Amino acid sequence: MQKVLGHYSHAQAMANLLHFARSEALRSNRPVYVCAANLKRNLQLQGCAKQRQVWDRGALVYADKEGGVQAGYDSQERLHLLVFAVGKVRMRAERDQLQFMPDGRLARGKGARLVLESPRAGLCLILTVSGYGRAEVGKADHACPA
Repeated sequence: MQKVLGHYSHAQAMANLLHFARSEALRSNRPVYVCAANLKRNLQLQGCAKQRQVWDRGALVYADKEGGVQAGYDSQERLHLLVFAVGKVRMRAERDQLQFMPDGRLARGKGARLVLESPRAGLCLILTVSGYGRAEVGKADHACPA
């Protein structure tokens, strides 16, 4: 039971991060991005992990500032960082970055499926994000989808 509760807390933290990203896009009237965090061993943020569909270190929420690379993290653009317990939780995503538009929807209006895995416990939990940008936590299961 303890393993399932720990898995739900990680999933809920990720859902809260997605809710925050969507809210920030609506509030600021600009795109907000969520990507796989690229962290040093000391957990210092290096930006987004490029072309990663396995998010094993954590998730970064950022918004572009004037003059930087568009849809790419530049220093000082961080809005929020969620660090995963290394080796305990990882997440698989269909893409390396989610983009919330100023109207709160995901870019291209296409939803996303994020699979949180607990390798040690053998549990998976699916987090779905609708095209409207709303995140929902599913139930824990021992059958992890491919």
